[in-house]
Amino acid sequence: MSSWGYKFEQYMVDGSNSNEGVNENEEYCCMMRSRLQDHSLVFGAEVDGADPALYKAPHADLKAFVELKTGKEVTSEREQRTLHRFKMIKWWSQSYLVGIPRVVCGFRDNSGTVHSLRTYEVREMPKLAQVCRFTWDTSLGDALRAPTMGHYRSDSSPHPWKRQTSRILDVALTRI
Repeated sequence: MSSWGYKFEQYMVDGSNSNEGVNENEEYCCMMRSRLQDHSLVFGAEVDGADPALYKAPHADLKAFVELKTGKEVTSEREQRTLHRFKMIKWWSQSYLVGIPRVVCGFRDNSGTVHSLRTYEVREMPKLAQVCRFTWDTSLGDALRAPTMGHYRSDSSPHPWKRQTSRILDVALTRI
């Protein structure tokens, strides 16, 4: 059960045999440099795959890349609301922060077999939540608690790292 997402990614990216084992230690990572208010950010992002029709090497942006996810098949209005309210905001934040424009979700049954695929445009995800009468706070400054970053930046304590988790986006800011 814990490997279903990895297996889905592996199958979608290289078409490998779904009955073989999966190596959960392999990943493709891109390094990003960005700004959030007056803070300079450098971070790494694991990227699941690229659309071969859009990918041109070397890549200057992530427009060809896709995030791959699995989710339980949606069989009721309640499950639809749960998907839009809780799971999709995590997918959106993970993809939006690094500029990945699409999320492909494989909807699976209780035994892990994917029966359908759906592609979501990241820019449209907040609108999907509104259909279910939920709104997300998409202001990244609040979600990432930008004022707290100033504390990490000026903290000269002897601790090698500190962690502050945003309960909104499950994003951790770490000072090394």
